[in-house]
Formats: sequence, C-alpha cells, structure tokens
Amino acid sequence: MIAFVLAATIYTVSPIALPSGATTDAIEDQRFVANFKRFVASASLARNGSVGVLVHVANGQNDRVLIVRRNGTRVVLPAPTEVTNATTHGLEVCPQPHDSCATFENIALANDGTPFATLARIFSGAYSGVNYLAARWNGMHWTNAVVRGSTMEATNLSVAAVDTPENFATNGDYGNTFAIFDAAEADPRYQASETAWCRATPCPRLGYGSGNGIRDSRVVGFDAGVRSVRYMNEPPHRATALMWENGRERKLGPGVAFAVDRDGNAVGDDEATLGAAGFPTLWTIAGPVVRFGTRHGIAVAISDNGTIVGTIDENVAFIASAHDPQRRVRALSSSIDDRSWWIDRAFGIASNGRILARGHRRGRPERLLLLDPHR
Repeated sequence: MIAFVLAATIYTVSPIALPSGATTDAIEDQRFVANFKRFVASASLARNGSVGVLVHVANGQNDRVLIVRRNGTRVVLPAPTEVTNATTHGLEVCPQPHDSCATFENIALANDGTPFATLARIFSGAYSGVNYLAARWNGMHWTNAVVRGSTMEATNLSVAAVDTPENFATNGDYGNTFAIFDAAEADPRYQASETAWCRATPCPRLGYGSGNGIRDSRVVGFDAGVRSVRYMNEPPHRATALMWENGRERKLGPGVAFAVDRDGNAVGDDEATLGAAGFPTLWTIAGPVVRFGTRHGIAVAISDNGTIVGTIDENVAFIASAHDPQRRVRALSSSIDDRSWWIDRAFGIASNGRILARGHRRGRPERLLLLDPHR
C-alpha cells in the first residue's frame, strides 16, 4: 500500500530564496571534508519541515544561517561573533568579521527546527589546525551544546546529527592537536575519529567512527579507521556501516550509514572502501540488507513511513520505498508537477513528506528547492 501511495505522489517545486547578495555551498552538494572524512551539510531539513541553510555574505565564508520555518517565515541568524562557554575552545569573541573569525562548518536542525551548527576557526603557530565547537542556537545567540563535556578523548567536537534539542550526536577528531608520528606508527587507533551520544551529560563516548544520523536511542554512521595522521602509501580505508543502540555498537556491513528511522531501519550506501562507489542500501531492523536499484548512488534519508530519498548516477535524485518488494527507485524529476525542473540531488525528507533537494531548469543555475507533496 505504501509503495502504491509513493508512486502516486506528485510534488510542487518551491525554490528557496537566499538573502540578497548571499550564496551557499548547498548547491555544491553535501560533502566529506579534509583528511578527517567528516560529512558536512550546508543545508538541513527538520522533521517538522523547517529548513536551515549556511550562506556566505562576507569574505566568502559561511557567516550566516538562513532559517525557513515550516510556516514559511524566515530569519537570518548572525555570524558567531560570540559563543557562550566557548572561550576554552579557541573560539574567542570576534566583534568584526575577518579571516580568523569562527565560521559555520555545518548545520543540523532538531525535530522542532532548533538549529545546531559546527563552528570552525583556523589557527596557526607552532602547528596549525582547526578548532571545532558543537553549538546550539538558544533563540538569542550561539551556545556550546556540549557545555558539560564528553567522555571522548578528543576535544574537537562537531555536530554529527540531531534528533531533538536534548538528543544529538557529536563527532570528535584531533584537528586541533599536535600529532606524534612515532605514536601513530605504534597505534593504528592513534588520534582516530570518535563519536559520542549527547542524551546524558557528560556525553558518553560510543566508540571509534563518525556518526551521521540519530533517532531516539540509535546513532548510525561508519568506521573506516580515519585518524588525524595519514601516510602517502596508506591503503584505502575499508568502510563499515555502524549502528549504536543504547550505546552498544552493531556492525551493519560494508558501507556508510547516513540516517535511521524510528523503527531502527538505516539507509546509506554499501561502499567497500571510503569514497568508492556504492549502491543505495537499506539495513532493516529485522536483519536483511536491501540494495535499491542497479546504479551507483546513495540513500541519505528515510521517513517514518519508509520513504527513502537519495541520489544515483551523481545527478539523478530518487525516491523509493522500504516497503516496495521490487526495490525500485523512481527519479524525483518524474514526480513533480512542473516538468521543466530537473532534480539532481535529494538531501532530506520531513515527516509530512516535504523533500529538501537541489535542481535546475534547462540553461539556468542550480537552486536549493523544497518539494511539497500533493495528490
């Protein structure tokens, strides 16, 4: 029945208007960044349908957050010139925007639209690196989301995924720490990426790896042995999709998991090595692993009714259903009421079926889009 409803759903396209003079990396896609392979999102869709977008206004940096609430009202949150409880993280007060100010690295919205973001500030001296801070907007200014700390050894914390304002995951790396190469040669887990679950305080460490999605007591992501120290002759990182449930780790299989629904079904891709091509994949709570279609791609989100969205062939946004026994993928471009649009990326899906995507009309630039279902 759900598969039938999915096939019959038609979407209306609404481009997201950016503030005057602003640009966004969201049209360049969500991406892995630097040596730490952290998954970074420049746009986020909350379960209630609100949207957050990182935008550039000054210096070509992510220095504003555009929030489009579910009722259509808009607000632009300011640059992080001051962050409560953040001075110990190297993110000092920065009254005027300039190159050494903290900027936004990624954005994630809680179920009710509460914005979370990773703040980043480059530093140099005896050694160089980047300080990260997981921050939350409290309605007036940015605050340290992990004010009581975590049990991870890593202190460089970024926002991994957000469920509710009080239930989120952070990733920890060592981009702000000097590396000792002799120690790295002796210990394959030296300065390896870690994940923590922030439902209790301090946030308990889940284990090695990176989180990408969270729902209730489940965090999903991957482990590929990524650490701060890399060598030129280092072999490819084998990727293992992970789920931590109530703090206990479960290996899902080869790949990277990006999202999980309330029942514990996770989606992602089955890439054998990090960065290699994989296929859109569903890891069901019952155990079976399901590959969707025969074309390379990635599933990035799943709603509670089993609707899955993602991208195949690098430029075809798709929609599928976890309940479809034939495991079909359908191009989103074939499910919209204005066929002049081509939808090439899907980033998320809300509880009401709204989809955050990227697309363009022929000969026109890419736009960030909201696709709202109607029948």
